[in-house]
Amino acid sequence: MAIALITDTLTIPLAKELSNAVKEYLEKRKNTEKEKEELKKTLVKLVDLSNNSAIALTQYVALLKRSTEASVHCTELARILANNPNLDATSQFEKVIDVRLQSHLLKEGIEGIHKYRDDYEKASGLYSTVEQHITHAMNYHRKDPKLTCVEIGYANTPLNELVVLANRRIQELVEGLQEAYKVLGK
Repeated sequence: MAIALITDTLTIPLAKELSNAVKEYLEKRKNTEKEKEELKKTLVKLVDLSNNSAIALTQYVALLKRSTEASVHCTELARILANNPNLDATSQFEKVIDVRLQSHLLKEGIEGIHKYRDDYEKASGLYSTVEQHITHAMNYHRKDPKLTCVEIGYANTPLNELVVLANRRIQELVEGLQEAYKVLGK
């Protein structure tokens, strides 16, 4: 899993390896000083990786929350505009762009995963696509209500990809932590 290699977080194989090493040391009746030192290093590494995983988990949860909120807001705006094509929604578009996208999604969601380079670059690219489609939707708003809703729909596709990306990473991080605790609990 790329996330563990880049960021030093727990993966299932790594959690098993470290946990099994700890288990082996603990099962021995007498350990040499060298083995005790190795046990200490292994425990420190396991704790550090668990801590890194918890931090990453928090950041990906924020991305999940913010991308979900932006998607819901866009979906609701499209629904309202489909039912009321002559509605002046300029302030709603500004709120989507300024608050949901730039303030919440970009600053609180995507910027939080900046140290996970591959995911950050993918999320940034998806964000640019979302912003582009919302800007197009806002520009079409007065001229062509149908195109406005189509563009908002196009914006939701990359937002959904962000949700999937965040969910996938959250699942990987949780599985690594669960494996470590499961093996240590035995």
